[in-house]
Amino acid sequence: MIKLKIPGLFRFEVGPVVPWGRVRALHLYAARLQVRKAGSGDRRGEAEKALDKLEEFQAAKEGCAGHSHVHADGGHTHGHGGVSAARLAGLGGHTHTHGGNPLLLLDREAIRRNAGVKITWIGLLMNVGLATGKFVGGVVFHSQALIADAVHALSDLVSDFLTLFSVSLASRQPTQEFPYGYGKVETVGSLAVSSILAMAGLSIGWGSLCSILGPLVPHALLELAATHAHVHAHAHDLTNINAAWIAGGSIVLKEWIFRATRKVAQETQSNVLMANAWHHRIDSLTSLVALVTISSGYLLSIQSLDAFGGLLVSGLVVKTGYAGMKQAASELVDRCLPPTDTRYVDIHALTTRTLEQMISNNNAKRKYALHDLTVLASGPNTHAHLVLEVPRQRWDNVLSIEEFELVTEHLRSVLSQQVPHLRKVHIEFFGERPTQPAPEAHSHADSPHNHTHEH
Repeated sequence: MIKLKIPGLFRFEVGPVVPWGRVRALHLYAARLQVRKAGSGDRRGEAEKALDKLEEFQAAKEGCAGHSHVHADGGHTHGHGGVSAARLAGLGGHTHTHGGNPLLLLDREAIRRNAGVKITWIGLLMNVGLATGKFVGGVVFHSQALIADAVHALSDLVSDFLTLFSVSLASRQPTQEFPYGYGKVETVGSLAVSSILAMAGLSIGWGSLCSILGPLVPHALLELAATHAHVHAHAHDLTNINAAWIAGGSIVLKEWIFRATRKVAQETQSNVLMANAWHHRIDSLTSLVALVTISSGYLLSIQSLDAFGGLLVSGLVVKTGYAGMKQAASELVDRCLPPTDTRYVDIHALTTRTLEQMISNNNAKRKYALHDLTVLASGPNTHAHLVLEVPRQRWDNVLSIEEFELVTEHLRSVLSQQVPHLRKVHIEFFGERPTQPAPEAHSHADSPHNHTHEH
């Protein structure tokens, strides 16, 4: 029996979802060995091609999103998709990553793995179907409210595409050009989606206000409002009651997609997904206004309810849009998270617990202490900046650079593994400052006031 030992030079790294078997690992090793023995020339080129074909075949067979491989002597790592390439030390290697347009994630496996992209695609297809159904229903059943709601649904497609692009790009791994990742792209997308929400709310409110004021508003402004408003109805239209069923179905579907999108947004800590979720909720409310308008106009001949309902919806839309714009703007200017934020609390607690359990060359009576913590949000990702206080050593003990590197690597490893979406961890050290001896209490015996105080 021949035993094959894989040298340390022939390292390969795969994603955690790819179960490499022993037989395939030996096949890869044999191919790498042929590359090494081939030397230079045509034989080496043929061996490298055979190795590439073998690895690509294995990666495609497993259905993985990416793969990494390391050539033995040429010294470069090659990564695809979301799998990180292995780092080579002292081999003069280079790393490069291939990635397509994140908006064109049409592969089933890619959509299935990214929950944010998946729920956005579902919402986008739902908006297309609802917009078509509302427009056809509005024309057939003579419902101006449904036609206006169909135009609103078409405007939602812009929001969906912005969300899809932002979520897809923000989930990419950091690169050399973007060491902090692409999280701010999602923040920009959240700002754009929230702006669309605010503009839609203002449009709804303007149309409703013009309907209420009626003769007090010039006719030209009324026509302008009717062109851009999302919810309105005309009293002289004879609306078929069947149009209410379309509005009711839209309410049910939009409420379901709202809850599903909000759940994914909370799990992934995605602001742009949360903004898009509330956009779905606003759509369900506008459909509710259309339902009330159609029903009241048919049963009670009260068309004015549409205007008052539009004002209520516009207030909610503007409030939601303004809150999203404010949060996105805060992230863009790097406003730190407050100590009450759950992400800040988790990082602070984990850092403190890790420092208390750490064993190092520190021989002081106290452990390293967390002096200051700053956490910045970047879309769904976070970056942490830690300042550690080094206690004064006893018996003239001197802490070396290796000591601080050990503490840094251990703490960074623990935080990166246990804190979701934590991209960067910066750690600084400063020595413990000598404490001033507490002044003793003294009394002014000779003072006419005769009192005691401490400094």
